[in-house]
Amino acid sequence: MNSLIKFLSVYFLIMLIFLSCGNRDERLERNKKNQQINELAIENGKNTLGYGKSYSGNAQTPITKEQQTISKVTFFIENSGSMLGFVKRANDYKNAIVSLTYFPEFDKSTKEFYFINGTSNSNKKSNLSVNLIGTDPELLKNNLNQNSFNAYGDPKYSDLTRMFEKALSYAKGSDISILVSDCIYDVGEESDPLTALKIETEKTKKVFRDRLTEENIQTIIIKTESQFEGSYYFASKKGSQSINQKRPYYILIFGDSKFLNKYFNEENISTKITGYVSMARFMKIDNIKIPYQATNQDAKGTFRFDKTNKNKLINVEKDRNGQGFQFSVAVDFSSLPFPDAYYKAKENYKLSGTYKITDIFTPAKKISEVTAFNPTHLITLHTSSSPYGNIELTLQYIIPDWINQTNTDDETGIVGDVTHTFGFKYLSDAITEAYQYKNKQQNIATFKFEILK
Repeated sequence: MNSLIKFLSVYFLIMLIFLSCGNRDERLERNKKNQQINELAIENGKNTLGYGKSYSGNAQTPITKEQQTISKVTFFIENSGSMLGFVKRANDYKNAIVSLTYFPEFDKSTKEFYFINGTSNSNKKSNLSVNLIGTDPELLKNNLNQNSFNAYGDPKYSDLTRMFEKALSYAKGSDISILVSDCIYDVGEESDPLTALKIETEKTKKVFRDRLTEENIQTIIIKTESQFEGSYYFASKKGSQSINQKRPYYILIFGDSKFLNKYFNEENISTKITGYVSMARFMKIDNIKIPYQATNQDAKGTFRFDKTNKNKLINVEKDRNGQGFQFSVAVDFSSLPFPDAYYKAKENYKLSGTYKITDIFTPAKKISEVTAFNPTHLITLHTSSSPYGNIELTLQYIIPDWINQTNTDDETGIVGDVTHTFGFKYLSDAITEAYQYKNKQQNIATFKFEILK
């Protein structure tokens, strides 16, 4: 009996060890697979399982499928001498920055606030200076004054290209960065400032191209204005001019398009930033898919849809009463971040053949023949000529007019000038060209139709 008990005890012990080893091997294999998946996810910017590296500072916080909030916002406030006039008294500049730090979209985000000035120009005895002010918006608010601006770094200079480089380096994964600046290149001591300006903007192009190679970084430029009381330092020549008037400055937001499209539409920004004037958005537009379909809404003449392709119209006939031929295109622009006015502006479209856009509007009710998506807009196309052939309707990527209207190469009339910024066209062209260089397509979307007898 004792022998049997001993035998059974040994048997169960061996089986327990065997099962434990099997479970351990399974766990090891499972963990190994999870680690491999996670490493692949990190390479793609998505840490889906929560393993791997921890991120801090300006390192990338990965975007997961579940994570749709901004993890971290890093503010860079230019505190060069040219910005001192914005912080002498209470004004829209201070209100706008404080409001921005308390955006509801940032409620769950870590925040860091830096002052930035100085230059990396080897001909000037200075260095780019980036100083942490803190992580509390209240602390930043208390430092928006001339004493604090003068206390950090080297206020004599502002190296705009290096500022862009620094701010862009903090825009990774689910982290975004914000730069507040007057966006005036510091070339005032050069003998040929416009040539120096062109050279500097070539550097800016490269900074943006480098970041766009790595990630889908979007740039939003917000033009704002505020009372400015102090010295305006000329960029095209030596010297300064004392002014007390409104002046423009700019808020630049950098981040992954997923977040900037979701949280920073024009309606949201314009209602929350005091002194808001205009905004422009620069983005990579490769492979954007916009659902669309031909419909019989507001149709003139007759046609039938092809059985396999509803963007092929067959048995097409013009209207018998001489009103030509007309049909409407249902489109879903909901994945794009532009304001409604952008989609409804006929001049933003290009249309092939003899067709013209007669109307662009939001449908008031569900369109029965459109079942694959929910249209946000209907675009009505009409021709009085032969309706047959292939048609292409293109939504173009248009830079807003205010960009060119803001530029000036002449600072002699600075007193009373509340709208212009010296050299702004060079800056905007540098950013535009960098994005165009990376974009495989220069238009947002093209909608194709075949019209047959």
